[in-house]
Amino acid sequence: MPAIRFKNTLGTVNVWCPTGHLDRTSRVDPIPALLKDGSLVYFNFGGFIERKHLRYEQRVKMINIIGFSANDNEKGPWEAVSDQKLLGIYKERRFYLVLDKGKVVGL
Repeated sequence: MPAIRFKNTLGTVNVWCPTGHLDRTSRVDPIPALLKDGSLVYFNFGGFIERKHLRYEQRVKMINIIGFSANDNEKGPWEAVSDQKLLGIYKERRFYLVLDKGKVVGL
């Protein structure tokens, strides 16, 4: 059940997904991402997707994510990823964070 911790206007938010359903998040929150042209856009966080399942989705740079946990609960241990831009995709009007063998993919 991977989880992320990200910054929004109210502070930090933890969002997790059940292991078998990486597209079902514990809460729905808008999260920012950078497009190729450098524009910043917000869409709801849709969950996670394994890199091997990618096809032709639009890739984005996920920002403001400050922590990642691959553990079976949202309590950690947390891996700090605050200085990185992470690979994400835009699909079905949501952003998904790309995982490669259970780890986030930095850019």
